[in-house]
Amino acid sequence: MDADGRWYAAGVFEAVTGSRQLPAPHLQAVRGQHCFLSGLLLDPAHAGEAIGAIWRALDAQGLHGVAFPQFPIESRLGDLLSSHCSGQQLAVVTDGVQHRATVSLDDASNNVGISEKRTKSLQKGRRALARHGNVGSRFRDCSRDDPSAIDEFLRLESLGWKGEAGSSLASTRREADWFRTVALSLSMQDRIRFAELLVDDRVIASMCLLRAQSEYFAFKIGWDPQWERGCPGFLLAAEVRAHLGQLTGCERIDGCARPGSFLDHVWPGRMAVGDVVFTTNRFGSMLAIGTQWARSLLRKWRGPAGEVPQRAVGSDAVAGGTPA
Repeated sequence: MDADGRWYAAGVFEAVTGSRQLPAPHLQAVRGQHCFLSGLLLDPAHAGEAIGAIWRALDAQGLHGVAFPQFPIESRLGDLLSSHCSGQQLAVVTDGVQHRATVSLDDASNNVGISEKRTKSLQKGRRALARHGNVGSRFRDCSRDDPSAIDEFLRLESLGWKGEAGSSLASTRREADWFRTVALSLSMQDRIRFAELLVDDRVIASMCLLRAQSEYFAFKIGWDPQWERGCPGFLLAAEVRAHLGQLTGCERIDGCARPGSFLDHVWPGRMAVGDVVFTTNRFGSMLAIGTQWARSLLRKWRGPAGEVPQRAVGSDAVAGGTPA
């Protein structure tokens, strides 16, 4: 923030005494129950200046790094933070890298990445649904005057195993009210859409898509298990891909799903995310690299069935991780 009160950066963090990546006091981005990424908001016109000021302030307070769980490794923010650390000869430690499914506008006009077996399964599912009526899909907004898209999504997301396990948004009044409030607030900013699969006029699957500029995030999906033979979840994901050009301002959708999700079979892109620590001083760098070295020895001692490999990089860091 400058003298006039203008914000150049914003984030939500908590101070921790240490972690397995950095056993010293540092900041860690807060990760909520429904958080699929972490990061920092930066004014692009003052990004370098803001990062430098943050690093100096943290160093002065005896905080030796900034940790981001589920950080988008190959991103503009990752490049900016890594570039700063590289210039200051500070380490960046990346751990637990995963690659989750994405779909982009370029994927809409082809079936690249969908196996022949999956293609036949999708065709079979569509035929099964078509016996009961016309199969279609649409993108829909929501508003205070017409919250029906929210209602349908909450209903479908609560069916099946999620409802039985009590893990759906509609399982508690508090969670349902929270989602309604968020959805209506985002709708006023044109930052939410619902992708729906229909048989005639009946919605049998719904995916909530949250928007940040040209990227959308597949927050959650729900479908009616009565139509399970028609593979409604797979079909909806395929429909979203095929009609991506109809989604306002969309260039890419992040599936927000763990590796092995059904989206892996329908959406061909991959996005690397991991737990990343950017150190803020030399002491933090030495600790992070030393801890990484010690953990690598422990993994070798345990054998190949140990933890997921990590990687620590120093002054030549480029936002670590395995390429997508």
